[in-house]
Amino acid sequence: MTVCIGIDFGGTKIAAGLVDISSGAVLARRIVPTLAHRNPKAIEDDVKNLVADLCSEAAGTRIAAIGIGMPELVDVTGRLQSSTYLPGDGQALLAHLSGFAPAFYDSDARAAAMAESRFGAGRPFANFAYVTISTGLSYSLMIDGRPYRGARGYAIHFGSTVSYWPGIHTEGTDAIVEDYASGKGLAGRYDRLSSRAGSSAQDVLALERSDPIAARVLRDAVELLGDRLAQMIDMIDPGALIIGGGLGLSDGFLRDRLEPSIRRRLWSDANRDTPVLPAELGTDSGLIGAAMLGFTASEDLRVRDGS
Repeated sequence: MTVCIGIDFGGTKIAAGLVDISSGAVLARRIVPTLAHRNPKAIEDDVKNLVADLCSEAAGTRIAAIGIGMPELVDVTGRLQSSTYLPGDGQALLAHLSGFAPAFYDSDARAAAMAESRFGAGRPFANFAYVTISTGLSYSLMIDGRPYRGARGYAIHFGSTVSYWPGIHTEGTDAIVEDYASGKGLAGRYDRLSSRAGSSAQDVLALERSDPIAARVLRDAVELLGDRLAQMIDMIDPGALIIGGGLGLSDGFLRDRLEPSIRRRLWSDANRDTPVLPAELGTDSGLIGAAMLGFTASEDLRVRDGS
């Protein structure tokens, strides 16, 4: 049994666990709210405390590595190139955690894709695309059991590009799909149109049948996602499209809403039967995959150092 710590860092919550990476079993789990409005130092302290707590629980068991899946740009060297939640470039946190075990960053989408490839819905497929629909939007293309990182490590975007949307009676405008179709974007748009405050994506889903504004906001989000994900299938021809994330795995969201929107937009009948599947590991995929990628990074470093 090889035990690592995986941390799935999200905009809503931070989940951490002791993971047996040989089986994908989560041996212990801790979850705290991110509370992203706080000082980054307070968030960093939460991560330190989560790891210390898990290491105490694992007393007597060697922790082989610590992997942190971040909703950030993580380059091919494993360095954060954006930092929304942590102080500075995040290196101080890695240095602290390395006192427990070698610690590494990676993309949260790549982490979840890795776990689904080894232990989840991606097992039957040599190649597939994993998409997370949660507080934000992200994806990872898996090729022969490894996440495709791109030239710089930034191959994670499908909803954050600035897109031009033509107007009907007015000039077109630039917009970002994530601002409309992520969990944060969905809730924020509903609040703006309804003059409310503090709604969540789950609130919008619950109000769909009774509130025309909620129904409109949800319909727009689904159609935008369907458009982008159909384009993804047409462009890269994956063996499957696997959907994860809190919103993506919400009851009825994928089967009743999103999948029909994707299928009717596909250009060719030849790929209209591409499997569109929910993440089999659910919301644990991120922390399991983070542990796996942390171990891989640790082994790669050991080989490079000749140790």
